[in-house]
Amino acid sequence: MNKIELFLDSGAHSIFMQMTDRGQKTKKFQEGDNVWAYADSQEFWDYADKYGLYLQQNQDKFEVAVNLDVIRNPELTWRMQKYLEDRYKVKILPVYHQGADPKWLKLYMDNYDYIGIGGLGQFVSRTQWIQYGDRTFKQLCDDKGRPMWKTHGFAMTSPDLMLRYPWHSVDSTSWLVGEKFGLVIVPREKQGESDFKKAPMMVSMTTRPSSKKNSYPNISSVEKEYILRYCKEVANVEYGESEFVEVPAGYKLQPGEFWIDNKKRIERVIVPGIGNDMQTRNTLNIDYFVKLGNYLKENPVRFKREKSFGLGVV
Repeated sequence: MNKIELFLDSGAHSIFMQMTDRGQKTKKFQEGDNVWAYADSQEFWDYADKYGLYLQQNQDKFEVAVNLDVIRNPELTWRMQKYLEDRYKVKILPVYHQGADPKWLKLYMDNYDYIGIGGLGQFVSRTQWIQYGDRTFKQLCDDKGRPMWKTHGFAMTSPDLMLRYPWHSVDSTSWLVGEKFGLVIVPREKQGESDFKKAPMMVSMTTRPSSKKNSYPNISSVEKEYILRYCKEVANVEYGESEFVEVPAGYKLQPGEFWIDNKKRIERVIVPGIGNDMQTRNTLNIDYFVKLGNYLKENPVRFKREKSFGLGVV
Protein backbone atom coordinates (compact mmCIF):
# COMPACT_ATOMS: atom_id res chain seq x y z
CA MET A 1 0.00 0.00 0.00
CA ASN A 2 1.29 3.47 -0.90
CA LYS A 3 1.86 5.84 2.00
CA ILE A 4 -0.64 8.69 2.20
CA GLU A 5 1.14 12.04 2.31
CA LEU A 6 -0.50 14.19 4.97
CA PHE A 7 0.00 17.93 5.41
CA LEU A 8 -0.86 19.13 8.92
CA ASP A 9 -1.80 22.77 9.44
CA SER A 10 -1.42 24.23 12.92
CA GLY A 11 -4.68 26.17 13.02
CA ALA A 12 -2.79 29.47 13.40
CA HIS A 13 -5.21 31.46 11.24
CA SER A 14 -8.26 30.19 13.13
CA ILE A 15 -6.61 30.98 16.46
CA PHE A 16 -5.80 34.48 15.26
CA MET A 17 -9.41 35.05 14.20
CA GLN A 18 -10.79 33.67 17.47
CA MET A 19 -8.40 35.27 19.94
CA THR A 20 -8.32 38.80 18.52
CA ASP A 21 -11.13 41.35 18.32
CA ARG A 22 -12.75 40.60 14.96
CA GLY A 23 -14.44 43.98 14.72
CA GLN A 24 -11.25 45.97 15.30
CA LYS A 25 -8.46 43.94 13.67
CA THR A 26 -8.26 45.89 10.42
CA LYS A 27 -8.25 49.22 12.27
CA LYS A 28 -5.60 48.01 14.70
CA PHE A 29 -3.34 46.87 11.90
CA GLN A 30 -3.61 50.30 10.36
CA GLU A 31 -2.89 52.05 13.63
CA GLY A 32 -0.10 49.70 14.64
CA ASP A 33 -1.85 48.64 17.86
CA ASN A 34 -0.89 45.37 19.48
CA VAL A 35 -3.20 42.72 18.08
CA TRP A 36 -0.74 40.01 19.08
CA ALA A 37 -1.23 40.15 22.83
CA TYR A 38 -2.92 36.74 22.60
CA ALA A 39 0.48 35.23 21.71
CA ASP A 40 1.59 35.87 25.30
CA SER A 41 -1.51 34.31 26.85
CA GLN A 42 -1.43 31.05 28.75
CA GLU A 43 -4.19 29.71 26.51
CA PHE A 44 -2.07 30.21 23.41
CA TRP A 45 1.01 28.55 24.89
CA ASP A 46 -1.06 25.66 26.25
CA TYR A 47 -2.25 25.12 22.69
CA ALA A 48 1.34 25.33 21.43
CA ASP A 49 2.45 22.65 23.90
CA LYS A 50 -0.43 20.35 22.97
CA TYR A 51 0.42 20.84 19.29
CA GLY A 52 4.12 20.18 19.87
CA LEU A 53 3.43 17.07 21.95
CA TYR A 54 1.02 15.76 19.33
CA LEU A 55 3.64 16.23 16.62
CA GLN A 56 6.29 14.58 18.74
CA GLN A 57 4.08 11.53 19.23
CA ASN A 58 2.80 11.37 15.63
CA GLN A 59 5.53 12.91 13.47
CA ASP A 60 5.95 9.72 11.45
CA LYS A 61 2.36 10.14 10.19
CA PHE A 62 2.88 13.51 8.49
CA GLU A 63 5.00 14.59 5.58
CA VAL A 64 4.69 18.23 6.62
CA ALA A 65 3.61 20.00 9.83
CA VAL A 66 3.24 23.79 9.82
CA ASN A 67 4.56 26.21 12.41
CA LEU A 68 2.05 27.76 14.80
CA ASP A 69 2.81 31.15 13.27
CA VAL A 70 1.61 34.45 14.70
CA ILE A 71 -0.08 36.15 11.77
CA ARG A 72 1.97 39.06 10.37
CA ASN A 73 4.38 39.12 13.32
CA PRO A 74 7.72 37.69 12.13
CA GLU A 75 9.48 37.98 15.49
CA LEU A 76 6.85 35.98 17.38
CA THR A 77 6.55 33.53 14.48
CA TRP A 78 10.30 32.85 14.59
CA ARG A 79 10.14 32.45 18.39
CA MET A 80 7.45 29.78 17.99
CA GLN A 81 9.40 28.06 15.21
CA LYS A 82 12.43 27.62 17.48
CA TYR A 83 10.30 26.73 20.51
CA LEU A 84 8.62 23.80 18.79
CA GLU A 85 11.85 22.61 17.17
CA ASP A 86 13.99 22.86 20.31
CA ARG A 87 11.52 21.65 22.91
CA TYR A 88 9.77 18.91 20.96
CA LYS A 89 12.49 17.98 18.46
CA VAL A 90 10.09 18.05 15.51
CA LYS A 91 10.49 19.24 11.95
CA ILE A 92 8.31 22.31 11.29
CA LEU A 93 7.48 24.14 8.08
CA PRO A 94 8.36 27.84 8.58
CA VAL A 95 5.92 30.54 7.43
CA TYR A 96 6.83 33.90 5.87
CA HIS A 97 4.00 36.45 5.66
CA GLN A 98 3.19 39.41 3.46
CA GLY A 99 4.54 42.62 4.93
CA ALA A 100 7.48 41.03 6.75
CA ASP A 101 10.97 42.41 6.20
CA PRO A 102 12.79 40.35 3.53
CA LYS A 103 15.46 39.59 6.13
CA TRP A 104 13.07 37.02 7.58
CA LEU A 105 12.73 35.30 4.24
CA LYS A 106 16.54 35.28 3.98
CA LEU A 107 16.70 33.69 7.43
CA TYR A 108 14.40 30.89 6.32
CA MET A 109 16.25 30.49 3.03
CA ASP A 110 19.50 30.02 4.96
CA ASN A 111 18.03 27.35 7.25
CA TYR A 112 15.27 25.51 5.39
CA ASP A 113 14.60 24.03 1.96
CA TYR A 114 10.77 24.25 2.21
CA ILE A 115 9.06 27.53 3.16
CA GLY A 116 5.40 28.43 3.67
CA ILE A 117 4.23 31.69 2.07
CA GLY A 118 1.17 33.34 3.61
CA GLY A 119 -0.71 36.60 3.74
CA LEU A 120 -3.42 36.48 1.09
CA GLY A 121 -6.82 37.27 2.58
CA GLN A 122 -5.38 38.45 5.90
CA PHE A 123 -6.29 42.13 5.45
CA VAL A 124 -4.24 42.21 2.27
CA SER A 125 -5.72 42.95 -1.14
CA ARG A 126 -4.99 40.74 -4.12
CA THR A 127 -2.96 43.48 -5.82
CA GLN A 128 -0.91 44.08 -2.67
CA TRP A 129 -0.22 40.38 -2.32
CA ILE A 130 0.94 40.05 -5.93
CA GLN A 131 3.42 42.88 -5.46
CA TYR A 132 4.75 41.04 -2.41
CA GLY A 133 4.62 37.68 -4.19
CA ASP A 134 6.68 38.99 -7.09
CA ARG A 135 9.33 40.38 -4.74
CA THR A 136 9.37 37.13 -2.78
CA PHE A 137 9.81 34.87 -5.79
CA LYS A 138 12.56 37.09 -7.19
CA GLN A 139 14.53 35.96 -4.14
CA LEU A 140 13.43 32.35 -4.33
CA CYS A 141 14.06 31.75 -8.04
CA ASP A 142 17.14 31.76 -10.24
CA ASP A 143 17.54 34.06 -13.24
CA LYS A 144 15.57 31.60 -15.38
CA GLY A 145 12.59 31.64 -13.02
CA ARG A 146 13.25 28.18 -11.58
CA PRO A 147 12.58 27.80 -7.84
CA MET A 148 15.63 27.14 -5.68
CA TRP A 149 13.47 26.43 -2.61
CA LYS A 150 10.23 24.51 -2.25
CA THR A 151 7.30 26.73 -1.30
CA HIS A 152 3.81 26.10 0.04
CA GLY A 153 1.16 28.73 -0.71
CA PHE A 154 -1.45 29.21 2.02
CA ALA A 155 -4.91 30.21 0.73
CA MET A 156 -3.45 29.92 -2.74
CA THR A 157 -5.70 27.80 -4.97
CA SER A 158 -6.70 30.71 -7.18
CA PRO A 159 -5.71 29.21 -10.56
CA ASP A 160 -4.17 32.41 -11.91
CA LEU A 161 -1.83 32.58 -8.89
CA MET A 162 -1.02 28.89 -9.21
CA LEU A 163 -0.01 29.59 -12.80
CA ARG A 164 1.97 32.72 -11.89
CA TYR A 165 4.33 31.26 -9.27
CA PRO A 166 6.30 27.97 -9.12
CA TRP A 167 4.70 26.50 -6.00
CA HIS A 168 5.63 23.09 -4.68
CA SER A 169 2.24 22.83 -2.95
CA VAL A 170 -0.82 24.99 -2.18
CA ASP A 171 -3.99 24.87 -0.11
CA SER A 172 -7.19 26.81 0.60
CA THR A 173 -10.86 26.32 1.36
CA SER A 174 -12.11 29.01 -1.03
CA TRP A 175 -12.87 26.54 -3.83
CA LEU A 176 -15.25 24.73 -1.45
CA VAL A 177 -16.93 27.98 -0.43
CA GLY A 178 -17.34 29.03 -4.05
CA GLU A 179 -19.40 26.05 -5.04
CA LYS A 180 -22.02 26.96 -2.43
CA PHE A 181 -22.66 30.08 -4.49
CA GLY A 182 -22.75 28.20 -7.77
CA LEU A 183 -19.17 28.80 -8.95
CA VAL A 184 -17.77 26.24 -11.35
CA ILE A 185 -14.17 26.35 -12.60
CA VAL A 186 -14.00 25.66 -16.32
CA PRO A 187 -10.72 25.51 -18.26
CA ARG A 188 -10.34 27.60 -21.38
CA GLU A 189 -10.62 25.81 -24.70
CA LYS A 190 -7.97 25.72 -27.40
CA GLN A 191 -8.51 23.81 -30.62
CA GLY A 192 -11.16 21.64 -29.00
CA GLU A 193 -9.04 20.77 -25.95
CA SER A 194 -8.89 22.11 -22.40
CA ASP A 195 -6.12 24.68 -22.11
CA PHE A 196 -4.49 24.75 -18.65
CA LYS A 197 -1.89 27.34 -19.58
CA LYS A 198 -4.40 30.12 -19.02
CA ALA A 199 -6.48 31.08 -16.02
CA PRO A 200 -9.89 29.37 -16.27
CA MET A 201 -13.39 30.77 -16.46
CA MET A 202 -15.14 31.13 -13.10
CA VAL A 203 -18.81 30.73 -13.96
CA SER A 204 -21.76 31.10 -11.60
CA MET A 205 -23.85 28.11 -12.63
CA THR A 206 -26.65 28.56 -10.12
CA THR A 207 -30.22 28.47 -11.40
CA ARG A 208 -31.04 31.34 -9.05
CA PRO A 209 -31.51 34.76 -10.70
CA SER A 210 -28.34 36.86 -10.81
CA SER A 211 -27.15 40.09 -12.39
CA LYS A 212 -23.48 39.08 -12.27
CA LYS A 213 -21.66 39.16 -15.59
CA ASN A 214 -20.22 35.69 -15.00
CA SER A 215 -23.63 34.19 -14.23
CA TYR A 216 -24.57 31.44 -16.69
CA PRO A 217 -27.70 33.17 -18.07
CA ASN A 218 -25.63 36.30 -18.82
CA ILE A 219 -22.70 34.82 -20.73
CA SER A 220 -22.52 34.32 -24.50
CA SER A 221 -24.21 31.44 -26.30
CA VAL A 222 -20.80 30.17 -27.45
CA GLU A 223 -19.55 30.03 -23.86
CA LYS A 224 -22.76 28.36 -22.72
CA GLU A 225 -22.40 25.66 -25.34
CA TYR A 226 -18.79 24.95 -24.42
CA ILE A 227 -19.45 24.92 -20.66
CA LEU A 228 -22.39 22.55 -20.91
CA ARG A 229 -20.36 20.25 -23.16
CA TYR A 230 -17.45 20.32 -20.72
CA CYS A 231 -19.72 19.51 -17.74
CA LYS A 232 -21.35 16.68 -19.67
CA GLU A 233 -17.97 15.16 -20.53
CA VAL A 234 -16.56 15.44 -17.01
CA ALA A 235 -19.56 14.59 -14.81
CA ASN A 236 -22.30 13.51 -17.24
CA VAL A 237 -24.63 16.23 -15.97
CA GLU A 238 -26.94 18.80 -17.49
CA TYR A 239 -27.61 22.35 -16.29
CA GLY A 240 -30.69 21.38 -14.29
CA GLU A 241 -33.98 23.12 -13.61
CA SER A 242 -35.54 24.68 -10.50
CA GLU A 243 -38.62 26.64 -9.58
CA PHE A 244 -38.77 29.38 -6.94
CA VAL A 245 -41.79 29.53 -4.66
CA GLU A 246 -42.88 31.89 -1.89
CA VAL A 247 -43.83 29.97 1.25
CA PRO A 248 -45.66 30.94 4.46
CA ALA A 249 -43.94 31.40 7.81
CA GLY A 250 -43.22 28.11 9.53
CA TYR A 251 -42.93 26.17 6.27
CA LYS A 252 -40.96 22.93 6.57
CA LEU A 253 -38.61 22.00 3.78
CA GLN A 254 -39.32 18.90 1.74
CA PRO A 255 -36.70 16.73 0.00
CA GLY A 256 -35.20 18.60 -2.96
CA GLU A 257 -36.00 22.05 -1.51
CA PHE A 258 -33.65 24.76 -0.23
CA TRP A 259 -34.18 28.09 1.51
CA ILE A 260 -33.43 31.36 -0.27
CA ASP A 261 -34.25 35.05 0.45
CA ASN A 262 -34.00 34.69 4.25
CA LYS A 263 -36.51 31.87 4.32
CA LYS A 264 -39.13 33.81 2.40
CA ARG A 265 -38.82 31.60 -0.68
CA ILE A 266 -37.63 28.14 -1.52
CA GLU A 267 -35.81 26.70 -4.48
CA ARG A 268 -37.48 23.46 -5.54
CA VAL A 269 -35.36 21.18 -7.70
CA ILE A 270 -37.24 19.88 -10.72
CA VAL A 271 -34.32 18.45 -12.68
CA PRO A 272 -31.03 17.96 -10.77
CA GLY A 273 -27.93 19.39 -12.42
CA ILE A 274 -25.00 21.77 -12.17
CA GLY A 275 -27.23 24.75 -11.44
CA ASN A 276 -28.86 23.36 -8.31
CA ASP A 277 -26.55 20.70 -6.87
CA MET A 278 -23.48 21.61 -4.81
CA GLN A 279 -22.02 18.11 -4.91
CA THR A 280 -22.06 18.13 -8.70
CA ARG A 281 -20.20 21.45 -8.71
CA ASN A 282 -17.72 20.01 -6.20
CA THR A 283 -17.06 17.10 -8.53
CA LEU A 284 -16.38 19.42 -11.44
CA ASN A 285 -14.08 21.68 -9.42
CA ILE A 286 -12.11 18.77 -7.96
CA ASP A 287 -11.64 17.41 -11.46
CA TYR A 288 -10.28 20.78 -12.60
CA PHE A 289 -7.68 20.95 -9.81
CA VAL A 290 -6.58 17.35 -10.34
CA LYS A 291 -6.03 18.05 -14.04
CA LEU A 292 -4.34 21.39 -13.33
CA GLY A 293 -2.02 19.66 -10.85
CA ASN A 294 -1.10 17.03 -13.41
CA TYR A 295 -0.49 19.73 -16.01
CA LEU A 296 1.81 21.67 -13.65
CA LYS A 297 3.81 18.53 -12.85
CA GLU A 298 4.51 18.08 -16.55
CA ASN A 299 4.85 21.82 -17.26
CA PRO A 300 6.45 23.49 -14.20
CA VAL A 301 5.83 27.21 -13.84
CA ARG A 302 8.79 29.50 -14.43
CA PHE A 303 8.48 32.81 -12.63
CA LYS A 304 8.63 35.78 -15.00
CA ARG A 305 10.26 38.66 -13.18
CA GLU A 306 8.57 41.43 -15.14
CA LYS A 307 5.23 39.67 -15.52
CA SER A 308 2.21 41.98 -15.63
CA PHE A 309 -0.92 41.06 -13.70
CA GLY A 310 -4.23 40.05 -15.26
CA LEU A 311 -7.05 37.96 -13.82
CA GLY A 312 -7.97 36.18 -17.02
CA VAL A 313 -11.39 35.15 -15.77
CA VAL A 314 -14.90 35.66 -17.02
